[in-house]
Amino acid sequence: EPEARAVVAFASRHPHIVTWLNLHTFGGVVIRPLGHGPDSKMDQADLAVFRQLEAWMTELTGYPTVSGYEEFLYEPDKPLHGDLTDYAYNQRGAMAFVVELWDLFAQLGLPRPKRFVDHYDRFSRDDAVRLAWWDRHENGGQIFQPWTEHLHPQLGLVEIGGPDPRFGIWNPPLGALPPMCEQQSAALLRVAALAPALRIGAVTRHELPGGLTRVEIRIENHGYLGSYGLASAKKLSFNEPVHAAVRADGCELVDPGSAHQVLGHLDGWGRGLFTGNNLPAHQRTRGSSNAAVATYLV
Repeated sequence: EPEARAVVAFASRHPHIVTWLNLHTFGGVVIRPLGHGPDSKMDQADLAVFRQLEAWMTELTGYPTVSGYEEFLYEPDKPLHGDLTDYAYNQRGAMAFVVELWDLFAQLGLPRPKRFVDHYDRFSRDDAVRLAWWDRHENGGQIFQPWTEHLHPQLGLVEIGGPDPRFGIWNPPLGALPPMCEQQSAALLRVAALAPALRIGAVTRHELPGGLTRVEIRIENHGYLGSYGLASAKKLSFNEPVHAAVRADGCELVDPGSAHQVLGHLDGWGRGLFTGNNLPAHQRTRGSSNAAVATYLV
């Protein structure tokens, strides 16, 4: 389809995209990968980063975060096909997730089931009564409209009315939009701040005999994520390692072929949550894997 092709073409032209947000309604929940398998099949370094996302989402929005496979399949063991988040995560290596806006279930005080998706299937008559009371007292009666008589030119006298799901079920009431926008924007900006951040850390010159100078340029990643984004994205064919390219200005490279140097991927400083690396009994570090040095003789 042309719309799907346009999304794929755009993403392919922008391989640096590291975060992918999809806004849906409704439910008040964040849905993350995997969509086709349990967490035990997921790259565990990726899962740790998504745990960090979950902590921030809970803090800033109050929404829980669930696995698309373990808590959001409508039918067990039948993954959804054509899922945009799965494409962004598996094919593009992005930290992709869905936010189902508007926590109607929390507004009604409904307990969370073991599988979040069961909220939608197991909405009982008593829950509908709760919704009607909430609509009357908190929503201005926008959902449950009175039945009114109408003379239809073919059917004769009929009644028109019943639930209108647009404001209160499918979407939040208009008064709830400002705080929701503020919360979701804060959460997205926090996630976007995980992006890799390459910097030139230091440039040093060593004078050598014969008018030669050795120039060393230290490239550092100051970002939370590595230059590859999520750990599982390293294997994707488009995910090229960091390289340094220089142009001589007022000097000359002894080896013109050294102008382009492949430095490899640079790790970030973040590791997500609950990886065991911060345990006081056995702390672990990656060392200086966040930096690399390009050397030129001029």
